[in-house]
Amino acid sequence: MATKATIASGDDRPDKRLIGGVTGQWNEFTTFLSDVRAEMRKVVTPSRKEVQSTTTVVIIAVFIFGLFFFVVDAIFSSGMNWLLKEMEKHADLTLMDLLNLFKFGFVLGGVIIAIWLVVRWSKSVRHTH
Repeated sequence: MATKATIASGDDRPDKRLIGGVTGQWNEFTTFLSDVRAEMRKVVTPSRKEVQSTTTVVIIAVFIFGLFFFVVDAIFSSGMNWLLKEMEKHADLTLMDLLNLFKFGFVLGGVIIAIWLVVRWSKSVRHTH
């Protein structure tokens, strides 16, 4: 039971900030739902022909990428097999020699990529001027 002093001071009433926060959250939630509904009205279902054409493109792209990665894997696999056979032939090949060989391959690949990027960049600069 509340005393006369607490009733007079208004301490027995619920906190207005709590009620305001709950109603504010409810208003935000209903605004969000109305925005979602408005956006859903803008959604257009694709036609059967559009779905078929995009599905065909995806299937073809998957096969092309699969073939690409198959070829890259085959190249790396044959390279590793060659490297292991060379290591068997030359038992005196140390781990440092192997690491230097890998470093050379990475450096050579980086140089090739850098040259390709410079050529592409120079072509794009020529076309813009």
